[in-house]
Amino acid sequence: MGKEIKRKFTILDYPTKGTNTGTYSGASASIVANKVFNKLTKEMNFVDNLGGTKYLVFYLQDIKSKKIYPFIGTIVLLKGPVEVDYENKNLKINHRIIVAKYDNNMRETFKNNV
Repeated sequence: MGKEIKRKFTILDYPTKGTNTGTYSGASASIVANKVFNKLTKEMNFVDNLGGTKYLVFYLQDIKSKKIYPFIGTIVLLKGPVEVDYENKNLKINHRIIVAKYDNNMRETFKNNV
């Protein structure tokens, strides 16, 4: 297999409008979006989604092409912990992160919940 090409992205308008933050590498915008969502949820203490109405909309920009990619993410709390073996460690997972591309069709659905 050939070497995977990594692209570089930045977070638009974070932490304030007009400010771009960080350089994140990955094979695609979707892969980077998961990394960025994890970072943002930790910084914003975005952990409680019991009512199912908390969503985070954020934008990534490809540093080279300047193309902008909008994403929406949320955290789903699981009914019970799921045990996973990872790098010889047994981890208990209590939540699942969901990140998807955000488009104009979603704006009306999520406008009051974002």
